[in-house]
Amino acid sequence: MPKQVDHRERREAIARALWRVVEQRGIAHASVREVAQEAGISHGAVQHYFATREEMLVFAMDYASERTSRRVAEAVRDLGDPPHPRDVLRAMLTEMLPCIPTPARRAG
Repeated sequence: MPKQVDHRERREAIARALWRVVEQRGIAHASVREVAQEAGISHGAVQHYFATREEMLVFAMDYASERTSRRVAEAVRDLGDPPHPRDVLRAMLTEMLPCIPTPARRAG
């Protein structure tokens, strides 16, 4: 029986690998080949999901945006009802800062 692959999860794993490459070596090194190596998959497997580097970058940006939006929504929801506007702003800015995530935030 053929192995079932979650295509969304594979695309997200590639996006996470892309962000690691960017973080460690810079955007200039975010090639399909470098990202494939970082993700631990073949160059052809990455090309199966993304025809071009640009397509991969767009997906990675959208994925990062979705994750940030989800973290902001969770942080605001945790503030209670009704939250003070200052607390909403603090939560939004904190979740949007490009910081190394804490262990509690890595999964989000």
